[in-house]
Amino acid sequence: MDAGSSKGEAASERGAFNRVNGLAAHQLYAKNLKRIDVAYMRQYSPDYDLVDSGCYAGYLGGMALGAGAVGDKTPRLYWADVNTEGDLSVRDLKEDIEVAVQVKLFNPSWIDHQKTHGYKGAAGVASRVNNLFKWSATTQKVEKWVFDKVVEMYIDDEDNLAWLQSENPYALEEMTRRLLEAQSRGLWEADPEMLESVRHVALQVEGDMEEIMGEVSEEFQGSRVDVMTTDAVEKWQPKFTL
Repeated sequence: MDAGSSKGEAASERGAFNRVNGLAAHQLYAKNLKRIDVAYMRQYSPDYDLVDSGCYAGYLGGMALGAGAVGDKTPRLYWADVNTEGDLSVRDLKEDIEVAVQVKLFNPSWIDHQKTHGYKGAAGVASRVNNLFKWSATTQKVEKWVFDKVVEMYIDDEDNLAWLQSENPYALEEMTRRLLEAQSRGLWEADPEMLESVRHVALQVEGDMEEIMGEVSEEFQGSRVDVMTTDAVEKWQPKFTL
C-alpha cells in the first residue's frame, strides 16, 4: 500500500469519527447510569478537601444523583484523599466528610486562622457550609450532627457569631439561609431550639443588612427559600428525557 492510500484511509477514519463525535445519546447514557453500583473520586490536591471545593459535590454528588434518578438504587460512594504521601486508602464518602469538617470547619485553630483574613476568612466559612449543603442535597451523606455542629460553632458561639456579623454579614446570611433550606428540604432534622437560634440570627442579620443598604427600590436577597422546578420556568427546557 502506498503512502497516498494510507493517508487517504486515515483521513477517512478521522472523518467517520468526527461524524460520530457529539451525537445525542440520552438513552444510552441513562442506561449506563442505571448500571452504576459504585462511584469513586480522588482528591486532586492536598490543598482542597471535599468540603473546600463545591466542584467535588457537583461531580461525584451529581453522578450519584443522576444514577438514583434514572435507576432504583443509589451507588455506594467512595473517596480517596492525597493528604498523606503513600497513603492509597479509600474511604466511604460519609466518613471522609466527617473527617474533613473536623480538620477545618470545626477546628478552633483553623477558625482563628480564618479570622486573620477578615472578610475573606468569613466567606471561606460560608463557602464550606454551602458545600456541606451541596453534599447533603446530592448524596444525603451529611449526618444531623454535622449541621448541629455548624450551629453550635458559628451561631450559638458568641465570639464567632460577632466576628461573622462584623466582618462579613453577607456570609452569615448565606449560612443561615442554607441551614434553613436544609431543614425545609428534610436534609437536616433540626432540634426546635437550634432551628429557633438560626431563625433569630437570620432575621437579625437581614435587619442589619437592610440598615446598611438604606432605602432600596429593588428586591434583595433575604432568608426566603423558593424551590423552582422546570414547570415554573418557561424557558427552561432540558433535552435529557427518558
